[in-house]
Amino acid sequence: MASSTGIELCPTSCLLTGVRPLRGGDAEIFALRRLDGPYWPTQDELVVQSLETVRRDARLPRRAFVVAWEFDDATPDRLSPHSVLGSIEAAGFEVASVLTPPEALQRLAAARKRSTSAGAVAWLALNKCGAAIAIVRGRDLLFSRSFRWVYRDDLKTARAQALQRYTLVAHLAPEIKHGIHVVRAEHGSQVESIVSCGDLPDLRSLTMPLIEELDLEVETLDSTDGLRVARNVTIDGFPESAPAIRLATAGTLVPVDESVRHSFLPVLVRTAAVIAALAVAWIGYSYWSGSHEPSPPPPVAQESSPQPIATQGRREPNRATPSSPAASKPLPQQSERRSTDKSTIAEAPVPPQPPPAPPLRDPLPRIDTVLIDQDRRLALVEGGVVEIGDAIGSRVVVGIERDSVVLREPSGRTIKVRVRSSSDSERRR
Repeated sequence: MASSTGIELCPTSCLLTGVRPLRGGDAEIFALRRLDGPYWPTQDELVVQSLETVRRDARLPRRAFVVAWEFDDATPDRLSPHSVLGSIEAAGFEVASVLTPPEALQRLAAARKRSTSAGAVAWLALNKCGAAIAIVRGRDLLFSRSFRWVYRDDLKTARAQALQRYTLVAHLAPEIKHGIHVVRAEHGSQVESIVSCGDLPDLRSLTMPLIEELDLEVETLDSTDGLRVARNVTIDGFPESAPAIRLATAGTLVPVDESVRHSFLPVLVRTAAVIAALAVAWIGYSYWSGSHEPSPPPPVAQESSPQPIATQGRREPNRATPSSPAASKPLPQQSERRSTDKSTIAEAPVPPQPPPAPPLRDPLPRIDTVLIDQDRRLALVEGGVVEIGDAIGSRVVVGIERDSVVLREPSGRTIKVRVRSSSDSERRR
């Protein structure tokens, strides 16, 4: 799958990550850069320079998926994330899509697919600049909400940090309860659990307060599950950055069902290619065999059709010989004529019998293989295809068996030549 750049824009920060989507909704990270505080400028010209420098130094792909945080009460001393999109393109990126944080959470839910039940899941993005809520059922976004809050990362004492933590929960919990009520009233769906991510420090510390307030299971994506660092790449503090890069990578991920479908596509393509090759080969063989119709066999005395009789290497039986029961009984006319014309028969001269023709001294052909199906019998002889009735030199093919070919010489003798052995043959009368 093609690599791309995931970008998350906040009013006071920008996170860029190089992502290579993997099957099953996972992602391979090969670059990670963050611009915040004094490193995130407030002028468009400086933004372009900063982004272009990061793109070149980190070798980030030009194709970019952007997640932009936007608030109605944006401060005038900071650039609006949507106003930075022009600077991103000026820095050499090609923006493929722009998502809101709830839309990115919906994409993350489709890629990760935490549950197979019919219930809904509340996905949270908790950043320093604000929070986003997306209640998702399957791949449908049932409720979304984004709002700003105030977070201070300069608090020194544990008491002040705990007070700020409960202040954030007091702001967040009513918003989640409102979303749960809307989803239950409008969609008839019950929220079963909560999943959180974001760049908020010590994100897991909000788990217990949210469980106490909402009485729901809360999962924090603060591990590297589904994320891995590319080979020969070192990213400092990657495990600690895992929850912060979830939103930036969400736009680049492939949903689980699409990943499974794409994984079967190469197999189907290869199977179709094999079937097509076999069909072309069969059509070519049928055309070749049809254009090489065998010549009619030479006439054979006392035979009404060219179909040979299985002689097993012996000469064909003479149907008119006295050995057959029908021919052993003389007709009455024949008996009377023999009794009355004995003198004539005795006086008639007996023609001399011609001497038997000597066997051919031509070398026997080499039989490469035999092809037998319901419709025809073919043999590959000396590189050519023959069937019953075809001539091979002075001999004629009168039978094709599974392991041999039966030939008739001009003298009437039949010869059985076995497959792939010109010496293993038997000559019988």
